[in-house]
Amino acid sequence: GFAPFTKNTEGSTCEAIMFFEAFGTHFMEQVNGKYVITLDKEKAIEAILFYKRLMQYAPPGANDMGHSERIAAFSDGKVFSMFQWPGIIPTHENEDESLVAGKIIYTAPPAGPARRAAVRGCWILGIPKASKNVEAAAEFAYWLNSHDAGKKLAEDGMTPVRTDLLTDPELLAKSPWYQGMAESGLFAVSRPNRVTYYPEISEKIKVNWLAAVTGAVDPETAVDNMISQVQELLDKYEK
Repeated sequence: GFAPFTKNTEGSTCEAIMFFEAFGTHFMEQVNGKYVITLDKEKAIEAILFYKRLMQYAPPGANDMGHSERIAAFSDGKVFSMFQWPGIIPTHENEDESLVAGKIIYTAPPAGPARRAAVRGCWILGIPKASKNVEAAAEFAYWLNSHDAGKKLAEDGMTPVRTDLLTDPELLAKSPWYQGMAESGLFAVSRPNRVTYYPEISEKIKVNWLAAVTGAVDPETAVDNMISQVQELLDKYEK
């Protein structure tokens, strides 16, 4: 079985972007400093149709699955595969909460017709323009992202992002899924989240993606709506 993301969450946007990429099309790209939609409609429809086929192997209630439903289905052994957020993995490996603890294999997503693709997160360290301590803030950011600080944080339960930490033998002994994360990073793509209005873009992507994969509208209509609605946002903000 397969555990899809079918509730209105950021996970749905991530899966849409990931499947588009796996089928060979980028949703958006920057051209001369501005975002433009570059989604290939035919490939996007193929991605949606494939996702719908995967949903045939999902458990009952597949059209209404968010984080909690996916976690429960996988931890109860009702599905054998899904794409998961690293921060949730310890729940699956907790023997008090999961029937599959210690039995899970972690890998990068399998390849689509065009490529393998995973999606990066969007947590960042930022310095406000109004800051009066820019140099000190930058120094702190460098320290926080250092190997030594990262290893200490990982030992205290925070998920690392550095490859040298994800492949650290001591950390892998405790968190073997880090190897799968490191592998996924080789194929990871970004969401178009470098703009302040990204939440609005995400909403248009996931609402139309979900409408298509759950059968509320046909894939072609969903892709047309997705493109036109995001284009309206670009026309509004990318001036």
